[in-house]
Amino acid sequence: MSIDIIFHTQDTYYSVNKIIDFISKENPNLFDINFIIYQADESNDIDKEIAKEFHFNSISNFRVSLNKKEMADRINEMVLIVRNYFDKESLVLFQNETPIK
Repeated sequence: MSIDIIFHTQDTYYSVNKIIDFISKENPNLFDINFIIYQADESNDIDKEIAKEFHFNSISNFRVSLNKKEMADRINEMVLIVRNYFDKESLVLFQNETPIK
């Protein structure tokens, strides 16, 4: 069973991808080995609809997948690291469409 965390942002996917590249370079052990961070895409209609359920306007989103199951207990730590690179007010996090606070 895979675990994916979806980050919805209110920034363009172009600007988010620059941040993602920086996050990967700053945290190589975490994001090249334990988690896989994917490039952002423009939010599609389904993404936008899901985000609206949480009163959030999603412009772009990206996914982080658990790569090593032994790291499952460090998901919240990973989320905090990623959140620190974004304005907390412009980022909504979902795990199977459940917000991670």
